[in-house]
Amino acid sequence: MGSFLQDLKHSIRMFLQAPAFTITAVLAPVIGFAGILSLNPGNIPRVGLQGNAVSMDYRVVLFTLGLSLATGILFGLFPALQASRTDLSSTIKESTGRGGTERRTSLPGVENDGATRGVPLEGGYGLLFIIVGRPLEGASTGGGTYMIASPGYFDVFKIPLLRGRGFTDQDGIGAPPVARPA
Repeated sequence: MGSFLQDLKHSIRMFLQAPAFTITAVLAPVIGFAGILSLNPGNIPRVGLQGNAVSMDYRVVLFTLGLSLATGILFGLFPALQASRTDLSSTIKESTGRGGTERRTSLPGVENDGATRGVPLEGGYGLLFIIVGRPLEGASTGGGTYMIASPGYFDVFKIPLLRGRGFTDQDGIGAPPVARPA
């Protein structure tokens, strides 16, 4: 049920972002079906008594099956083989580094670039902690969540910085820890 609700939310969001596309996508099959019905009037002659002398030909079914398999292999296997020849490790390293960010933000229509290890608004990783100086019973322990995010992540979602500083490309392993409370 949860995935259905997520799909419904996504569909509504897409409709609000591009209502003309959504209306076209819904109306096209309806208009096509009405067109087919208009081309098939009930007064044309049929084969056999009341049109029931039509049957499946196994040769047509086998040809259609073979054609669909060949199409799937041609348009699915060849791109997969081509992708397997590329060095994914260097591609991933390049895309996560500064050069990848600059390349992505130079694309038409891209305003900001950000990445995270988690789904936005779905929480993050659990983190338990102990408050120093308090007894180990009761309110001495706490918990929270954290997410790892790139410097442009908050700009993408237009999350304002209330005080302090934002993340930079210099923040990383070996740099002083940085936190941005939500």
